[in-house]
Amino acid sequence: MAEIKNMQAVNYDEYKQTLSAFDDHELLAQELTIQGALHMISTLLRKGVTEQNALNILKALKEQTAILRAEYSKRETAQAFTNDQTNFH
Repeated sequence: MAEIKNMQAVNYDEYKQTLSAFDDHELLAQELTIQGALHMISTLLRKGVTEQNALNILKALKEQTAILRAEYSKRETAQAFTNDQTNFH
């Protein structure tokens, strides 16, 4: 199962080495993950960092994840994450 690490405590020299070892698919997945996070944080900053705005985004993402998991199931394909990578429920 995949897991998202706490990027606040990242050692950037180790991160560069890790990226160098990634194949093209892993590198693309990393880019998509980071771009998604950048988009969500910038959306919160634009709308105002309130608990309600964050909860609305979290709810929408969980709904989209459920649809994504259903598509994986329909295709009988293994998914990277079997549970949501959240620190707040």
